[in-house]
Amino acid sequence: MRSWMKKYTIVMALSTCIVLSAFGQYFSHTYFKDMQYGSFTNQVIPLSNNEIMHSHKYPCELTTFCGGISKIDDHFKNTVIFNSIDKEVFLNTTKIRNDTIFYSCRDIFLQNGKYHWYFGKMTLEGESLGLNSYEFNIENNSFAYLYGMEIVKDDEIILWGTGNDPMMINEKNDPRVIWIRVKMDGTLVSGPHYYKPDWIEKAAQPSDATVDIDGNMVFVYDYATFGFAEKYIFKILENDSILEICRIPLNISRNAFPKIAVTHDGHYIVTNYDTSKKNTPPLLTKLDRQGNKVWESSFDLIYGPWSGFNLPTVDKFTVARISEARNGDILMCGFNAQVDTFYVPFLKKKVAVTGWTGTYMARFGSDGTVKWVHFLASVKDNGTFRKIDINDIQEMDDGSIVVGGSLGVLDTLSTRYHSWVMKVGPNGCFDETCSHVDKWWFFPEEIAIATEEPIINSKLNIYPNPGDGHLSIDVSDDMQIPLRYELTAVSGQLVIQGYHNSRDNLNIETSHVPTGMYFIRLVDKSGKLWQSKWVKI
Repeated sequence: MRSWMKKYTIVMALSTCIVLSAFGQYFSHTYFKDMQYGSFTNQVIPLSNNEIMHSHKYPCELTTFCGGISKIDDHFKNTVIFNSIDKEVFLNTTKIRNDTIFYSCRDIFLQNGKYHWYFGKMTLEGESLGLNSYEFNIENNSFAYLYGMEIVKDDEIILWGTGNDPMMINEKNDPRVIWIRVKMDGTLVSGPHYYKPDWIEKAAQPSDATVDIDGNMVFVYDYATFGFAEKYIFKILENDSILEICRIPLNISRNAFPKIAVTHDGHYIVTNYDTSKKNTPPLLTKLDRQGNKVWESSFDLIYGPWSGFNLPTVDKFTVARISEARNGDILMCGFNAQVDTFYVPFLKKKVAVTGWTGTYMARFGSDGTVKWVHFLASVKDNGTFRKIDINDIQEMDDGSIVVGGSLGVLDTLSTRYHSWVMKVGPNGCFDETCSHVDKWWFFPEEIAIATEEPIINSKLNIYPNPGDGHLSIDVSDDMQIPLRYELTAVSGQLVIQGYHNSRDNLNIETSHVPTGMYFIRLVDKSGKLWQSKWVKI
C-alpha cells in the first residue's frame, strides 16, 4: 500500500483556462482577459448558485495596488463588477450576506491631509447601494492601514487594521490595533479605537481576524523580538473593551503573522510552525474556549535527492489562510520555497530548479489528522520556476474547494503574473481518487472547454485487443498534447480516466478492470476526439 506521502503533488505547467469534462464542475481559470497583468486574487467567496466571487488587487496609475471585485458564473466566465479606481483593498475586506456585498477599502494617499477608511455596499450585480467614509486624525505622524472587515452581532460591522494613535507622541514606529464600529447603513457607532497590550513595548501588530460563535470579533496578535516571541488571541466585546483569551508561544519569528479560524463548535484554530521537523512546516493548534490546547498537527515534508543527500524539497513556509469545511475539516493554503530536479522539455534534460515561488494547499481532519497536502510548482522552458501563489481557500456548497491567488506566465523571460482561481474536488484534485498522483503530478497545460460534443476523427490503434492486464494506445502526429483519456463500461460508468502529456505511447494499467467490453475515448488539446472499443479478457 502506498504511504499517504505518495499523495503529495506538485502541479506542473498550469495555463490559461482548464475545464475537465469528466468532472466538469472543476476548473482552473487564469489570465482573466478583463484584468491587466500584475493583478492577483486575495479572497475567494463561494456563492449559493455555483458562482464564485473573488476580490483582487491590480496595479493602478498611481503605481500601487487598487482593488476590485469579480464574479465567475457557472460557465466559468469572469465579470468585473467593481473597481475601486483610487482606493486600496487588503486581506479580508469583502463579505456577502444574502444578496448584498459589503466591502471596505482605504485611501492610498492622504486626502485633504487626512486618511480615510471606506465602507460600501452593492448588489451581486455590482449596483452601488452606498459608500461611507470615515476620517482619521494624523497628528504626531500617525497613520491608519485597513486590514479587514467582519460582520459581528447586532448586524454591526467592524473595520480593523493597524496604525499609530494620534493622541500619543509617535516619534518611533509604535503601531496599535485600530477599529471602528458601524451599522449596516454606514452610520458610525464608535471609534476609531486604539489598543496595544500594556506589557508590549516594541512594535507588534494584528495579523488576522474572524467572528467568534458569540458574534464578537476575535483577532490574533503576534509579538516577536530577540529571544522572545508570543501570539495572543483577543476579543473585542460589544462595548469595545478587549478580552484576552490566551497567550501561546510563537515558535519562530521568521514568517510569523499567525492566522486564526473559529470552528462551528467554538474552538479556536491558530497557526504556528513545527520546529520539531526539518524546514519547520506550518503547525495548526486547536484551542478550547478557555484557550487550552486540544491538539497540534503539521504535515510531513516531501524529500528528494539534492547534492547527494535525501533532503526536504520544500521550505520557508508562510500561511496565507485557514478556513473550516462543513464537516469540521480545516483547509489551509500558503506559500513556500522549493528546490528539486525537474525535466525541462526545451532543454531535454533534468535541471536543478530552486526558488521561493511555490505554494501549497492542505486539508486536516477535525481531530488534526492530515488528510492530504498538495504542493504546486511550475517550471518554465528555460528551467526556472514561475510564480504560483494561493492566497485563499474555501469550500463550496457541493463540497468542492475553490482557491485563488496569482500565477506567472510561462514566457521564458517574463516575470508577469495574473489573477488565478481554481475549483477542485474535496480531495484537492480534478478527479475523485487522485489515482494518477504519485510524488509529482504533471498537470496538463490546457484542456479544451467541453461546451459541445467533440467530433470523432478516427479509431484508435489499441493493443493488445482483446487484452488483459494493460493496454497501449499509439499517439499519432495529429494529436495535440496533452491528451485526456477515459475508459467507460457499456453501461456508461466511468472506469478509468487520466491525462497524458507526452508523445510516447499511452499505457494504461487494466489488471483491476472486470472482463467485458469497454469504450476508450481520447480528447486532445484542440478538442478533437478519438474513440474505439476494447475487450478485457
